Amino acid sequence: MAEGGGITVQGASVRNEGVLEAKAGQTLSLTNLVNASLLNADVGGVVSIAGAFINAASGVAQIGISGTAPTAFGRINVSGLVAVDGTIKTVLFNGFVPLVGQTFVVLTYGTRNGTFATVVDGDLGDGVGYTAPYNLNDLTINAVSA
Repeated sequence: MAEGGGITVQGASVRNEGVLEAKAGQTLSLTNLVNASLLNADVGGVVSIAGAFINAASGVAQIGISGTAPTAFGRINVSGLVAVDGTIKTVLFNGFVPLVGQTFVVLTYGTRNGTFATVVDGDLGDGVGYTAPYNLNDLTINAVSA
């Protein structure tokens, strides 16, 4: 796939039991996703879901972060319901370490049911941890002291 390209998967719904990813600068467009494995929104990558997104207990939504600009972190945009369980995981790139208090809106949605069971810091030892508070229509990753 070319830099800045994208892929669209059409159909009634998609069930991920492997790895789905939106690489840097690319968009992965899906309809009604059930994630039971790894969904990766790489730095600057966008996963766009028309309809519902269900992150199963076994599912991991991984977000790449290399800065604070919207193009410097992965995003998952869902037009409908988000039903979450499982894990949301942050992974840092290019030597970036967020300052305590910096925030990243990584998941937008129409409505939400549930919460991620676990917030995983993929870069232990850098002095920063993460919380994932839910707002009316988005989830924000907040950098906090580890």
